[in-house]
Amino acid sequence: MRKAGQTTRRRHTARDIHKLGPGLHRFDPSLYLRVSPRGARSWVQRLVVRGRQVDRGLGGVDLVSLDEARLIALENRRKARILGVDPFAERQRRQSAPTFADAERETLAANRGRWAPNTVKVWGGVMRRHVLPRLGKLRIADVTRDDLIGCLSSIKAVSAARAARVRIGQVFELALSRGWCSENPARGGNGLDAAVPHLRGRSKGHHAAAPHADVSGILRRVDATTAGPAAKACLRFAVLTAVRSSEARGAEWSEIDLPARTWTIPAGRMKSNREHRVPLSDQAVAVLERRRGQPQFRDPLARLP
Repeated sequence: MRKAGQTTRRRHTARDIHKLGPGLHRFDPSLYLRVSPRGARSWVQRLVVRGRQVDRGLGGVDLVSLDEARLIALENRRKARILGVDPFAERQRRQSAPTFADAERETLAANRGRWAPNTVKVWGGVMRRHVLPRLGKLRIADVTRDDLIGCLSSIKAVSAARAARVRIGQVFELALSRGWCSENPARGGNGLDAAVPHLRGRSKGHHAAAPHADVSGILRRVDATTAGPAAKACLRFAVLTAVRSSEARGAEWSEIDLPARTWTIPAGRMKSNREHRVPLSDQAVAVLERRRGQPQFRDPLARLP
């Protein structure tokens, strides 16, 4: 007679689940049913991983059916034999992985020293407004492509959706380097562009530029609009100094030396994170002279028609 706790070699079927006594009973090549002396029944998988026998529980019979246990066991065997990985270690890593919000904070901390302050500011705005409310509480290893589709589809502004995708991808790249997840679902080629309309149609080249001879005419047309004087002055100043619109919009009087006819943009407002000196032409100085005593431009280009 078989003693309690002894392993049976005969392969059992679903009809035996609630008939078997205490012990470890074989159902598949690596799948066993463990019955405790008190009658509790749970699934156990026995695998040889890198030459070492490993037993791990797959759940109780009330929560995991025989068919489900077989599928889980088969996938674990495939990983162990074909891929040479420990599926149980992978599961433990997923369970111990930090949340997306924690990974986002780690990413920001790791890059704060080399990112320009303005980049850090924009990063925080996109994350707090659009991404963290939907993904923040999920474990980084559990975030799926469908989660990203739901998050990015909820963002109405095209530029914000694209920025969110880039930043989510950066979080996953750091998580991959730390072993917190096994893939980056934000990478290209996984169907996000097809699933989220905002991400399609992105320009692959430079924006069209107006011919030099047409610029004065364009500025006259802007002057003829109902836009405010600050918006018109800001656009003219950006054109005359050949800077990015964000740099012109954020210009401070303290950065401008009119006697020396120079404008020094601090590193914190430059994409390259390096201070940039801009020589001021007569026309650029004239724009500033007309704005003397008035506040900075304060992002007025957003109000242009």
